[in-house]
Amino acid sequence: MLTVCTECGKEHRDSGIYECPACGCIVLPRYESLQGPLADPGASGIWKYSRLLPPVAAEHRIYLGEGSTPLIPSVRLGKRLGIGALYFKYEGGNPTGSYKDRIAAMCLSWALARGRKACIGTSSGNAGAATAAYAARAGIPYHLFVLEHMAEAKLAQVLVHRAAVRKIRGFGTEPEIGDEVFSRVFKAAAKHGWEVTVTAYRYNPYAMEGVKTMSFEIFEQLGGEAPTRVFAPAGGGGLYCGLWKGFAELHAFGLSSAVPDMIAVQPDAAPTSYALTRPVRPIRRPVRQPPSYPACRCRIRLTAGSRCGSWPAAKAALLPYRMRIFGKRSGSLPRRKAFFASRPGLQRWPD
Repeated sequence: MLTVCTECGKEHRDSGIYECPACGCIVLPRYESLQGPLADPGASGIWKYSRLLPPVAAEHRIYLGEGSTPLIPSVRLGKRLGIGALYFKYEGGNPTGSYKDRIAAMCLSWALARGRKACIGTSSGNAGAATAAYAARAGIPYHLFVLEHMAEAKLAQVLVHRAAVRKIRGFGTEPEIGDEVFSRVFKAAAKHGWEVTVTAYRYNPYAMEGVKTMSFEIFEQLGGEAPTRVFAPAGGGGLYCGLWKGFAELHAFGLSSAVPDMIAVQPDAAPTSYALTRPVRPIRRPVRQPPSYPACRCRIRLTAGSRCGSWPAAKAALLPYRMRIFGKRSGSLPRRKAFFASRPGLQRWPD
């Protein structure tokens, strides 16, 4: 494994760097070959795909039942939209209820392999719950900075695993306070040798490799074929970029014939990535570049001239309505708002 800068393109053999030494931009892990089949039948969870993950010895690999989530075929919605075959990747079946468990499994295993004695990060909900569970399993302390009004259900998940939690007034709403929080996180990590557990390519590209295992699973669940098109909800773009990276690697190693069209969908009230790709109507607060955006922009640049770089926005006010009609027309999948953000993008896509 080596790392490649998303901006200057320089390759680095040091697998311990978290940003490009030459320009300070995001680096992405790259694998020069695939030694053996994609999946190891003797391994579980994300570790089935260890040949295309950062190297972690078996004794450091943490597994709590993450991954191997079902790909559920649509019963009625696909027909209504005129789609031949529509599927939903159900990540709510992971141990703490989100795909962030894949990231946490990779992150804490990587931390153990590197001899880290603690981890530190920020979260608004799912990432904190996932990291707290996996840090407890790893047996290392977890220092977490959270929003002042973090959802109580998610906070309870964090606290049950005895994470050291600090609520910060103004964090998540005032950019200057956010900058100060991140500054303290990075200073503490550097001073004590802790692992940074912020789920973004800017801060931990090795942990984010866990995301692409979703792509590998989808590929296998479709009988060794990549889907034609993938719609993904997007905040900072980490999920979107991770899914693309997985499908791109399958294509690069000759396992799939093409990379699917990748469409990220965001609520129009918070178009943090969409606003950076094209003009949109003014929003209430300045749009700061999401931490994973440069990696996504690299992906868009690699597919220049294609519709893959589009970011259709969904109306946030429609989401509760979408949840109701989705349940009626597609069954009783658990109702997470991020999950339903993808559907308006699917409906508005031209073909």
